[in-house]
Amino acid sequence: MTPQARVHNEVAHPGRRAAKHSSGRQTTVIAVLMMAAALLILLALISHDPADEANADIRIVDLIKVFTGDPIVKAKADTARNWLGLIGSIISDFLIKSTIGYSVFCLPFLMIVGGLSMLRKADFNKVLAIINYTLVGALLISTSFGMARLILGGDALGMEWSGVAGDFLSTILAQLLGRAGGAILLFTGLFITLVLAIDLDLRATAGRVRNGYLRLLDWLNRRRDAWRDSRKAKKEMEDLSNQGLASVRISK
Repeated sequence: MTPQARVHNEVAHPGRRAAKHSSGRQTTVIAVLMMAAALLILLALISHDPADEANADIRIVDLIKVFTGDPIVKAKADTARNWLGLIGSIISDFLIKSTIGYSVFCLPFLMIVGGLSMLRKADFNKVLAIINYTLVGALLISTSFGMARLILGGDALGMEWSGVAGDFLSTILAQLLGRAGGAILLFTGLFITLVLAIDLDLRATAGRVRNGYLRLLDWLNRRRDAWRDSRKAKKEMEDLSNQGLASVRISK
């Protein structure tokens, strides 16, 4: 569409232009709210403290009792160590223990990526691929920690590492393939996911690694040559300075 035709279309349909502008503002608001929520979730996860487990054992509806001065809820709120208080303790305890363990740290970052992509109007297919690979990788890592808990014993690693989902999937794999077979399958799945997420082609990935290695060697060689040239120039200046001093002494 030519610029003249676009201007004519906007003049002829002012309602369409207003609707488009309103939709753009709504998208911006949603993106900002998504990133703000991601930041709050990240703070809650970072400040997660196992000592808050007792404080997190409370129903959401019971939070209203804070306004009524309920002594039990008030005591839980006062002793919460999470940076977001009692609500942060509840959120972090649920996300870490009741989902995929520490792998859930990918959630706020994915929310930030989604919000930025909405603001920048990035390619939806590319963003969706990043989200899918990240979620699959996080689930595999969670299940791997669950398998490690089965192999090493529950005392070696806490529930925070695998979460309920990781424990459940690792138990199913161990029953079907045994612990060794399940561990091999999980390692293979992680490797394939990593390869697909990086390049979708193992040969191309190897080529990238090789090119990166060659570029690193070239940079190191250039730095070495520059250092040698600097040393040589400094030595020549010192020789000239010594020769000048020697000439002054002879003339005296």
